[in-house]
Amino acid sequence: MKAALIQRIESKVLLIAFQQSTPLPKLQAFEAHMRFYGKPLIVHYYNVDPAAANPTGRHFDSAIAQEIWGQARSFFRQIRFLCRRCAPYPRLLFDYHN
Repeated sequence: MKAALIQRIESKVLLIAFQQSTPLPKLQAFEAHMRFYGKPLIVHYYNVDPAAANPTGRHFDSAIAQEIWGQARSFFRQIRFLCRRCAPYPRLLFDYHN
């Protein structure tokens, strides 16, 4: 089923991976599947708690949050520029954990 979902992806994908919440082998498997099917992928790994990017949490890290936000904004600008027939913003396709 996951292969079928990956094959349906039509645009570039940004993966911001928090290794403390998702085991590295799962992240690497997703990356390998994307590359196997020739899907464009940008990956940024962080060995921090996902709460590091949440300003309301006790693990908030302003520098990491700003870096991640900058990566996301850059990605959204690329998608809008490269994909003229796409909606203004890419949609979330699925949760690879399930």
